[in-house]
Amino acid sequence: MNLTYKTVKGSQQERPAEVDTTSSPGLVYLRRNIGQITEPSGMGEDTITLWQYEEAALTHEQYQQYKAELENVGQQQIMDELRLKASDDNQLIIMEAIADIYDLIASLS
Repeated sequence: MNLTYKTVKGSQQERPAEVDTTSSPGLVYLRRNIGQITEPSGMGEDTITLWQYEEAALTHEQYQQYKAELENVGQQQIMDELRLKASDDNQLIIMEAIADIYDLIASLS
C-alpha cells in the first residue's frame, strides 16, 4: 500500500503520536518526521512553538490492510534470513565433510 503523506503543523501540547487511532472516529493518522519548529506568532515579535510532521490519513479498514502488509513483509524478511542461515549451515557441513575426507586421505599416505 502506498501512503500519501502531507506536511502538517499542530499546536498540541504533547508530541503527536506516530499512530493515532483515537482523535478521529473514522480515520487513523500515521505520522513520521515529528519535530518542533518556531514561527512568528503574527503578534509583534513573539514566536510560537509548533509541531511539524508528515501525516497520512487512512480509514480503519485501510489501516488494518496496511498492518497486514507490514506483517507479511516482516515475515518474508524472517523467512529470507532463515533460508540464508540454513544455506550457510549446509555449506559449513559440506566444508567440514570435505576437510574430513582430506584428513582421511592424508592419513592413508
